[in-house]
Amino acid sequence: MKLRSETTPAGNGGGLDRARLFLKSPAALSLLLFLLTACTFLPTLKNDFVNFDDPIYVVDNIHVNPGLTWAGVGWAFQATDGGIWLPLTWISHMVDCQLYGLKPWGHHLTNVLLHALNTALVFLWARLVTGATWRSFFLAAFFGLHPLRVESVAWVAERKDVLSGLFWLLTLWAYVEFVKKSQSHASGAKRCYALAAVFFLLGLMAKPMLVTLPFVLLLLDYWPLGRLRDGRNNMGRLIVEKWPFFLLSASASIVTFVVQQHEKAVVWIPPRFRTENAVVSCVRYIGKLFWPENLCVYYPHPGYWPLAAVFLSAILLAIISLIFIRQRRQYPYLLFGWLWFLGTLIPVIGLVQVGQQAMADRYTYIPQIGLMFCLVWGAQELTRTWKRQTLILSIAATTAIIACMILTCQQIAWWKDSITLFRHTLAVTNKNILAHIDLGMALCDAGRTEEAIEQYRAALRINPDESLAHNDLGVALGRNGNLAESISEYQQALQIQPGYADAHRNLGETLSKTGHNAEAATQLQQALALDPAAAATRIALGNVLNQVGRPDDAIGQYQEAIRLKPGSAEVYNSLGVTLGRLGRRKEAVQQLREAVRLAPDFSDFRYNLGNALVRIGDRDGAIEQFRASLKLDPQAADAHNNLGAILLQKQRLDEAVVQFQEALKLKPGFTDAQRNLAAALRVKNGTPQNTNNVPAP
Repeated sequence: MKLRSETTPAGNGGGLDRARLFLKSPAALSLLLFLLTACTFLPTLKNDFVNFDDPIYVVDNIHVNPGLTWAGVGWAFQATDGGIWLPLTWISHMVDCQLYGLKPWGHHLTNVLLHALNTALVFLWARLVTGATWRSFFLAAFFGLHPLRVESVAWVAERKDVLSGLFWLLTLWAYVEFVKKSQSHASGAKRCYALAAVFFLLGLMAKPMLVTLPFVLLLLDYWPLGRLRDGRNNMGRLIVEKWPFFLLSASASIVTFVVQQHEKAVVWIPPRFRTENAVVSCVRYIGKLFWPENLCVYYPHPGYWPLAAVFLSAILLAIISLIFIRQRRQYPYLLFGWLWFLGTLIPVIGLVQVGQQAMADRYTYIPQIGLMFCLVWGAQELTRTWKRQTLILSIAATTAIIACMILTCQQIAWWKDSITLFRHTLAVTNKNILAHIDLGMALCDAGRTEEAIEQYRAALRINPDESLAHNDLGVALGRNGNLAESISEYQQALQIQPGYADAHRNLGETLSKTGHNAEAATQLQQALALDPAAAATRIALGNVLNQVGRPDDAIGQYQEAIRLKPGSAEVYNSLGVTLGRLGRRKEAVQQLREAVRLAPDFSDFRYNLGNALVRIGDRDGAIEQFRASLKLDPQAADAHNNLGAILLQKQRLDEAVVQFQEALKLKPGFTDAQRNLAAALRVKNGTPQNTNNVPAP
């Protein structure tokens, strides 16, 4: 006789049973993984943007900054910035800017949520395809919490990893549903197939690294779906079944190749050295799975590896491959996971070298799932005969997950800002030119130019022919006032790389500061010939043309710069000032208002707008702008004097006197302020004075 219903447990035992049922629920376990991953990566919300690709993708991208617009979406489908076609990634950044502006925490939050969702999806998909709940849970936990994930999540510019990873997993889920429905002759199989193709297309639009996915679908047919066994299907039929996926993959590969060639993203390294690095990097990726130390944002390419390292790596890869091939019938998951790992690495292993890195943590986002299948399923099989197997494996897996969480939190801290990131990178790598240069840029932006100069010189000690280091050293020297040395560095950069547009522009701007306007114009024109779409170069050329008395030509350059970079406040300001000098006062005010709208916290723009408003008779508007300018920069003597002049004209004598006195305190001997103060005091003391004759700003 049943004394108690199994569905209505009572007492302590009933509560325990409910807890067990909860932990066996796929929804509960996926929620647990989502929360665990999100909480682990939550510290990234305190991190800033970094100067490595974040400016290209978000911070300085005028198409992304305004948020989600039709013009921006149109640009996203045409953009090749960064050497990759990834319109969906661009649009996701636009959505973030729409929601959060340029507040870093919001952009980090999106990455964290996407990665946490991916972790839950890895579990749900692995359970769906294998039927193993706890192995799928631990596989997903290792995937989501491993410190190798930090680069893909903590780096805003790597949105493409977590976004493409989402569509990779959704494609696999839809494909497994298609197979299951096909085999059971259930309705909806074609719909699942179409959905898988759509998800794959979206994934390719987020990051073209997904081109290997059709081959992974074939691996799934081998294991665990078992569609290659017992002669039920042959390989040819399964390949034909996936022709839309192969077509999309081939198309994405062609587009990526064309874009990389157009953007000159491919770096020439001899084929032998590329192959050797690919072999060694595969082994290094395996090593970092088990011992994730000295992780960093950039691993410099060594050029070549010692033959012993290449030979030993090749032998290890061959031995593993042979063992897994021999054991494929008894342990098919080993070959499945191993081929997943090797195959999905092919687009980024360096056989076609894009960039100068030897390897990258972010490249493991998808490939490492394959290795984790080998690890988790292999551990289950290895301990099959052990007593208390479940307890031992649970303790070991939990310990490993906790260790991953601790290491991940430590790694997240290195992404606090650019200075922290690249100091850490230099601490764990050798002869890292890029890290020295990027650290120098971060220090220079922080106003620490002497430290920046030392970093650039350190890069040049490693490679004296690094044109980027010469150019950036020139920028730092120029900010320190060493214009002659700055010019020399730009010239050296151009000797090494004659077609270096940025160096031409920087040289032109520096020559202009030394009064060599004719030479400056020549350099800037050469920069434009190399890069006609560079708005910064057109602004610099416009400034030089202004100085040599060609304001009409300058206006043409500013207008073209606005067409190229409509979000630049600097160019609106320069155009407005130039129009004002030509007496086109209303047009000047219009342009200067736009500059202030785009950069409301820039004191010079408000000062210039105040002067322009005076000239069209809007004194109240001018007072408002001068006060706003002084709130931003209280040390601006000219703004104090000009504000005082308008107040004097409006007979607000006490306020005017205060402003003139402040101007003189900041700038003793300021003739205009002395004259204006004297006029204000005469009026205040009752001496007749026509305040309308006070010079306008």
